[in-house]
Amino acid sequence: NDFYKEKIDKRFKTDISIGDIIFEISSHVELHESDLWKSKYEKVFSGEKERFEFKFRSRLGQQYAAEVFLNPIFNEEGVVTEVAGISQEITYKKVAEKKLKSQAAKIQAIFDSSVTLIWSIDADYHIVSFNKVFADQHKKLLRKEVSIGTNFLDLLKGHMNSELHGILTGIFKGAFQGQQQQFEGKLKSSSGADVWLETFFNPIFG
Repeated sequence: NDFYKEKIDKRFKTDISIGDIIFEISSHVELHESDLWKSKYEKVFSGEKERFEFKFRSRLGQQYAAEVFLNPIFNEEGVVTEVAGISQEITYKKVAEKKLKSQAAKIQAIFDSSVTLIWSIDADYHIVSFNKVFADQHKKLLRKEVSIGTNFLDLLKGHMNSELHGILTGIFKGAFQGQQQQFEGKLKSSSGADVWLETFFNPIFG
């Protein structure tokens, strides 16, 4: 389409037309890029669909990113005769993703440097996230390893009486109904010592 012609002209300073061999449109096409496209086209001409991302530089040296979809076009005999391509520039998306990853790393560092136990669970009481203090304290006090997917209530069985365990279950249910909760309870450590904890539960809205 015209947009494709415009992008090719902008990048390679060349005009394309029906029948041109795409890999011969410009000497500016880098070898590794040609090899990438050739391998993708070969796969699609075998009948498979392809979706991939690649980075490229403009004639001025600016770096861009694009997302590409290639689909085989079959004739009446079921033979692939052409490949249809759709692409879109995702440079700004990639920049945004990089910023988000950087922010997430900072948040995780703060999360792990806290002296308090921090964790989150899903509606089935499975642990979704936790900080290092949470893991270290459970290993120290309960001699239990925690991991993503561990059932939090099962983790505490044997370390609090059944009445308190039931109260904690009710508090979690209240939090999942959107109510902030506060809980004070006594755990029995693996050594038999009593450990009192004050815990705050806050709902996370999606």
